[in-house]
Amino acid sequence: MKKINNNELYSLLQVVKHNGNIKKLTRIGLTFQDIIENIKYLSKEKKLDSIDGKIQLTEEGEKLFSELSKKYKNTDKDKWIEEELESKLDKLDSNFIYLPNQNKLYF
Repeated sequence: MKKINNNELYSLLQVVKHNGNIKKLTRIGLTFQDIIENIKYLSKEKKLDSIDGKIQLTEEGEKLFSELSKKYKNTDKDKWIEEELESKLDKLDSNFIYLPNQNKLYF
């Protein structure tokens, strides 16, 4: 089992608390196996509990989440939405007329 750091732990608890998407955790470098093993570990430590098939934070988990959120909560609003770089075009001359390839349009 990979030992996760506090920032990754905060992200994991945030996903569980808000019933979020675990893709966020894979983007910060955790594998699905790491996520599952850490959920099992946190369940044994009484930080998480499964109620009606849904994983939720226990009181201890809520305390840990609030402690970690003081330090790791992302308050920089510019980082809330990640920049999408795939479709970004280079700067074009002001007289250039761009005509997109009709075969590559997906709408």
